[in-house]
Amino acid sequence: MDIAARFTAVNEAWTGQQWDAWRATCAPAYTFRPLPGWQLDVPETLAWSRAVFTAYPDYRETVRHLHVAGDTAIAEVAGTATHTGPLRLFDGPELPPTGRPLRHEYVKVLVFDDAGLVTEDRQYLDLAAFLG
Repeated sequence: MDIAARFTAVNEAWTGQQWDAWRATCAPAYTFRPLPGWQLDVPETLAWSRAVFTAYPDYRETVRHLHVAGDTAIAEVAGTATHTGPLRLFDGPELPPTGRPLRHEYVKVLVFDDAGLVTEDRQYLDLAAFLG
């Protein structure tokens, strides 16, 4: 199985907001960990993703480096966007648009099962720098 190609398919579906195509890349027991202490399933991840693109409709990512080890893809990613829409994550307060640019770097780890579906999606970022 070509893990690099599988990573690219997942990433393109997500950044392209092709939610059915993205969902088709997920294993039944898929989990997403965007921040420490958070673990989301597929419906929660879709809600989180839609909220992000509502707040940052111009969001773009550049994969700077992609590393493959066995069933795992590890990517160094840079994201840019402008906060032009409201942001509400789950039951939290709605944050109005600020018009401020967002630039962040993070590491994305995708673990694939034998069928080529994502079982784990983890992200690691410098939260202090992100919030600053």
